[in-house]
Amino acid sequence: MANYTFHNPSSSAYFVLETVRNTNKVYDSTSGKYASGSFSNFVGSNSDHIVQSDYVWAYVAPPGTSSFDFSSAVTVPGGGTTTRKTGEITVIITP
Repeated sequence: MANYTFHNPSSSAYFVLETVRNTNKVYDSTSGKYASGSFSNFVGSNSDHIVQSDYVWAYVAPPGTSSFDFSSAVTVPGGGTTTRKTGEITVIITP
């Protein structure tokens, strides 16, 4: 389980965690389902702010501070995921 804490001083910000795509830039049967799992302990937001598939989850960060816990359904290897963000958010990830 990891805790994700977001500090968003603006009105619009997004955070995306994504499984690294294969050499053809797609997901296939060999791709790890590293975004699969569950979310809990929401503070300052709720599960309606998350869109999820087995390969990607995305979070709409509301203004202010918010956080949640993500429990992965599988073991994620180092370098197995990548993240992106928009807006002025600061993201703190703690195991």
